[in-house]
Order: sequence, then structure tokens, then C-alpha cells
Amino acid sequence: MSEKSPNATTPLTVVWKRLASNNRWTVPFLILAAIVIASFPYLFVDTLWHDDSMWYYHATEGQLPLGWRGNISVLSPYLDVLYGHGMTILGLPAIRGVFVLVMVLGSILLFYLYRDTFGIDWKLAAFAATVPNILPSLKGIPIGLNASYALWGLAPIVASLLLLRPALMTTPITSV
Repeated sequence: MSEKSPNATTPLTVVWKRLASNNRWTVPFLILAAIVIASFPYLFVDTLWHDDSMWYYHATEGQLPLGWRGNISVLSPYLDVLYGHGMTILGLPAIRGVFVLVMVLGSILLFYLYRDTFGIDWKLAAFAATVPNILPSLKGIPIGLNASYALWGLAPIVASLLLLRPALMTTPITSV
């Protein structure tokens, strides 16, 4: 009867140690894989949700009524053009795939924000950045193109926070 020593290495511990020592590209790849695998079944749902059918109709007719949408948000008219023409030119699964990639980008940026700015351990940072985009109740984000407004705002906000980090670290914040 042989007993394993506490320092014995198994293939899983070797992989875990390698991840812990060099997670520059591995963790973002794992975040990408987790979100793509969780969202994959929803890319091929044969339905249009919310306003998607209206944008599809207007794109096939060659007209996109964008005037009033500019009052809602600066990006809304551009996103509507992406929705409408993306559905007609690229196809519904491809444009939903673009949405999943935007979700991945937001999660990867959140991972770097949590790890580098807030000093959270990389394992917890990866978990916290990934879980909001793989919850089972989020099927409406990849399916409904016009139902995911916050998705497009997350990546620029987090990227801005990451770019502000060096300035905030070098300049002390003083109260007025």
C-alpha cells in the first residue's frame, strides 16, 4: 500500500502551478473559452427578440430611422445600423457572436481591473469577471441584440479606469 507524499505532483497540480505562475495569456483565454461555451447554444436560436425584427425590416428596406435614437444615446444610431445591417449581411449567428466577443472583452478588462488595480488574487478576479457573463439567466443578451444596452458601455468604462490607473497612482488625491 503506497501513500502519496504531500508534495507529490499530479498532472492537475502541474497545470495549476503553471497557471498561477504565468497567467498573462492563459487566464484571458480561459475567460474567453468559458463565455463562448456558455453562450454558444444561444447564437443559433432562430428568433428575433424585442426590436430586432424592426431593425431587420428597416435594413432590408434600405432605411434605418435613426433621428430620434440619437436623443437616447450617442452610440444608439450606430449600434442600430450594426444590428440591422449586421443581421442582413453577416447573419444572425455572426452578429450574436460579435456580442459574445464584446462580453468577453468586458470580462477580460474587468479581470485586469480587479487584479491590477484592486489587488485581488488572480483566481478570484478571474471568477468575479467571468461569472456575470455566464449566468444561465443571461440568455437574452446574445439572443436579443437590442436588449443589451449595458453591454456596450462596460468595456469603454473599464478601459478608461485601467488607463487612469497610472495617473491615479502617481498623483495623490487630495480633498478640497
